[in-house]
Amino acid sequence: MNRQDEQQVLKQVYKDASQAAKEIEQGLAKILDEELSLEMNLFLEQWKLFAKKAEKRIDTDVLDNSKLATDQSEIWKAVMRKNLEEQQETKLTDLEDIKIEKQRISKVPDEQLVQRLIDQNQKTSDHLKYVIHEWKEAGLYATELAKEIIDFEEAAAKKLKIYL
Repeated sequence: MNRQDEQQVLKQVYKDASQAAKEIEQGLAKILDEELSLEMNLFLEQWKLFAKKAEKRIDTDVLDNSKLATDQSEIWKAVMRKNLEEQQETKLTDLEDIKIEKQRISKVPDEQLVQRLIDQNQKTSDHLKYVIHEWKEAGLYATELAKEIIDFEEAAAKKLKIYL
């Protein structure tokens, strides 16, 4: 086992799992189907668990750097989102127009969200397969965690295809 390879795999697993959880959180508010919403909440909890498992094994200096970058990126996104929302709201004069516009923006068909999540799962799965191949000397824990995520993504994709 090579400690550096182990840390690289865990770092990538943490990054991918955290990103997947964020994607689901963003999409949850837009899902109209109750069964799909329940399924997505279950997926969200599983992604959080994967991130937590990886986080426990990552050296703290590696994790702190990735969290700092994520935090800064999230702050920047929030500022940009707020600015965009303020600009959009000033252009709309009537309160009813604002409500209609927000509904139009937030209502994306469930099928599009499901397809996006399936595509994202496939990309993450392919990425983790590459990570396992690239850092061959990683320990059993990191490699098995990555394989567990790959298996989870394949099962999730099968479940999600029902909603297409």
